[in-house]
Formats: sequence, structure tokens, C-alpha cells
Amino acid sequence: MAPLKAQTSPFLGDWQEPTGSIIRIEACSSGFCIRILSISPKAPAASDIYNPDATLRSRSLCNLEIGSHFSLSDATHASGGTLYDPKSGNTYRGTMVVEGDTLRLRGYVMLPFFGKTEIWRVSMEVFNLVTKEYRASSHCCRSHQNDAHLHFKTFTIVLMRKPWAVSSAI
Repeated sequence: MAPLKAQTSPFLGDWQEPTGSIIRIEACSSGFCIRILSISPKAPAASDIYNPDATLRSRSLCNLEIGSHFSLSDATHASGGTLYDPKSGNTYRGTMVVEGDTLRLRGYVMLPFFGKTEIWRVSMEVFNLVTKEYRASSHCCRSHQNDAHLHFKTFTIVLMRKPWAVSSAI
């Protein structure tokens, strides 16, 4: 496995999963870690209601680590990770592939053939957070005073991946 290159990896940053929740992939001591930053109003739940451990079902999904131990296989592939799916309460092995502004996250049991791929997109939260409608309808895991940092970090990532997206939205 290649060493983790935090400054240059296309995996790092904020991603939007299919229901609209924002997920952050970041470097951690075990490789890449994945956690929930904000929960979409379209998400099935805001708490861990499907967890097999009944004592954890009331915990918030905000800032919950749902992935860990991913290592780079090459510049656009990461593998060896573990994924927790809060929509089912199941834990899977995982792989990730980045293709431009798209991340393909595959969770599986035993062999990758026996799994499911979910497609995430680069988060456009930097634009959505400035509208009252989004702020009122989403469940943000961070306090408002941290929003400026979140905007800056997401803005930088969007610029690196899609420079045209920022200029066309301004």
C-alpha cells in the first residue's frame, strides 16, 4: 500500500451522498477516515436507529465516524477500509475510487463482487449553506461559528476539483 499523501489526495474533502447529507473524508492515524458532517432532511434518520446495539440507537449521526482504515492503492483508489452504514446498521469492508468530482464507495461482505456501490459527488455545501432554506432544512453537525472554516475548506476543495463551478455560481 502507498503511504497516505494528505496534501494531494483527491479523496480528502467534503462529499455529498445520494440523500444530500455531507460526508467528510480526512486523513487520520489509521489512513482515511469518513464521518458525517451534516444530515439532509431527506436522510432516513438523524440518529443511529438501525444500529444492532440497542444502547447506541439514540446517538446522533452528527460527526459519527462511518469509515476508517482506508489506504491508498494508487492515486485514485483506496482499499482495506471498514464502512458502517447507518441506513442499515451493517458494517462492511470497503473500497473507494475517485473519478474527477465523483467518488465511488463500495461496501461488501467477503469479496467486492458481493457488494453495492454508492456514488458521492463533491459537496456544493459551500453554496447551499448561505441560503436560509438549506440552513433551516438541514441538520448541521457543526456550530455556526465554525461555518466560516467549513466554507473556506469546502471552497478550496471545489476550486481544486472544478474551477468552473465556482465562477459559474458567483
